[in-house]
Amino acid sequence: MTTEFDDFDIDLPEQAQSAKGSAKYQGEWQRIYIEPNPITGERYNVGVALHINGQTYTRLIDTTDRLKCLFSKPALHNIQFAIKHIQDVYKTKDSVPDIFGLSAPLPASGTDINTLLADLYDDVVPLGRPFRALQDDTFKAKITKGQLITDVYDYLKQKHQLQANQIIPQNQSLTIDDDGHTVDVPLLSQSRIADLISATYARAFDVERIINQSVVDLSAVRSYKKRFDQAGLFLLKPTLDLGFTKQETTQAEQAIDNLLWKLKRDFYLSVEDTPLALAESAAHWFDIQSA
Repeated sequence: MTTEFDDFDIDLPEQAQSAKGSAKYQGEWQRIYIEPNPITGERYNVGVALHINGQTYTRLIDTTDRLKCLFSKPALHNIQFAIKHIQDVYKTKDSVPDIFGLSAPLPASGTDINTLLADLYDDVVPLGRPFRALQDDTFKAKITKGQLITDVYDYLKQKHQLQANQIIPQNQSLTIDDDGHTVDVPLLSQSRIADLISATYARAFDVERIINQSVVDLSAVRSYKKRFDQAGLFLLKPTLDLGFTKQETTQAEQAIDNLLWKLKRDFYLSVEDTPLALAESAAHWFDIQSA
């Protein structure tokens, strides 16, 4: 492939300025891709070409960082050189390396060349999209367990003062056997243990997972420490006030209901929508009085 790029003009701003005044542009566009290994047939889009009124406008990736995990340094260097080579083709009238290819042309139309080229590029060149920090909160709790424990402790100490020390352990990590295995237990008395569960997840799967983990932990403690004859689960549920959608809260509540009815014979259960309500429920179950 040596001639398909001969008329490419990458001086987009100047070309777009000369095209102003027309109400609409119609033409064709093509994907510009690299095919490092013709045997495997793997292709990676690195740009787009837009052909309007006998002129060709291109946009190509300006960094190959996303290809680092796919190619060796020498191969990556060759790709970088080839991309620069393509961008210089219009001026040099030189040939284009065989590593590059063009897709079959498709119709394109729009009222602005810059916008049309940008839209095509954004649609088909994921390698050119800006890096973003991971901000997907789908798998994270809105209120972490650590935050929930802090809020409950603070309320108990403020409302019940010294009485709160009866159920707030000096060390949450409780050693349960001679091998040194430990389980975190945020609330306990002489005969009762309880866990504080933040089920403030968007996915019902994570709500179920966090409840099941708590059940396993408390069951392990009770199997080794026979003095704890009662166990409680104090659960903070997701709500609309926390930013969850109606669908998310409904699915979470269904997951909670489906699990808790199976546990009610072995655990004391409390489900609340605020940490303060959960703290008061725990104080009532542990039978500590206000100061």
